[in-house]
Amino acid sequence: MLPSFLNGKGPSIRDIKIIVQVDLSCKISHWKCLKSSEIAKAMIRGTPEYGYAVLDGYCHMLMSVNEGSKTSLKLDNQGRFKYFFVSLGAWIRGLVHMKKVLAVDGTFLSGRYDRVLLVVVAHILRAAYVWMTGFGNFSYYYIRKDFILARFTQMMWRLNFLVFFSCVVLNNNYMLYYICPMHTLFMLMVYGALGIFNKYNENATVIAIKFIACFLVVILMWEVPGVVEEVERWMEKLEETEVKRRISIKAAVAIMSLTVFVSPWYAWYAGAT
Repeated sequence: MLPSFLNGKGPSIRDIKIIVQVDLSCKISHWKCLKSSEIAKAMIRGTPEYGYAVLDGYCHMLMSVNEGSKTSLKLDNQGRFKYFFVSLGAWIRGLVHMKKVLAVDGTFLSGRYDRVLLVVVAHILRAAYVWMTGFGNFSYYYIRKDFILARFTQMMWRLNFLVFFSCVVLNNNYMLYYICPMHTLFMLMVYGALGIFNKYNENATVIAIKFIACFLVVILMWEVPGVVEEVERWMEKLEETEVKRRISIKAAVAIMSLTVFVSPWYAWYAGAT
C-alpha cells in the first residue's frame, strides 16, 4: 500500500474505504474513514495544539543553531496564542544588501489555524458579500412576496450548479467550496424565515420574532458545543443502518435533489412556451 502514496498526503477518504473493503472484507462509513484519517495524521504529525505548546522550545533551539536570530512569541491576557515572529540571523545580515521591496505571501500556509492574520481583510470582505446577498434575498422575498417553488429552485441552481459539477468531476468535497454552502445555508434561512406565516411579514412584531429565531439558530449551530458532532453521529448511524432503510432515505434525498435540479429548467420551458 505504501508505494501507492508517495506524494506525502497519504490515502484519501475514498482510498481508505477501498483499502478496508479489499483487505478486511468489511464496509466502513465515510465519517469513520474521515475521523480515522484525522486521528492517524495527528498521531504522525502531531496536533496543531501540540505545535503551539512547543513554540517556546522551538524558539530556544532556533536561536541556538542560528546565531543572531530574533524570535517573539506573544500571548493574550488569557495565555492564548496571539502571534509569533521569527527572523533568522542570515536574514538580518542580508537585509542591508537587498533592494527595498516588501512582499507578504501566506498562500503556502496550511492547517486549522492557517492565514489567521494574513487574510483577515479577505474574511471581512467575504462576510460583507454574504451579508449583502442575504440582504438582497430578504428584500426580494419581503417586498415581492414571491415564495413559489420555481423562484426558490432557480436560486438553488444558480448557487450550486457549478460547485456540483466541480465536486463530481474533481472528486472534491462540497465543503471545500465553503462560500457556496454558506450562501445556500443563509438562502434557506431567509426563505424559511419569511416563507413561514408569510402573510404576517408586515407585522413588526412577527418580523422581530423571526429575526430572533434566526439568530438563535445560528448560535445553536456554531456556538453550542457538540451540535455539529451530533449531526455527524446521525450521518454515521445512517451508514450503519440496514440496507433497505438506508436506500430509502438516500432515495428520498435524491428525489428532492432531482426536483431542485429539474424545476428551473421546467419553469424556463413553461415560461418560454
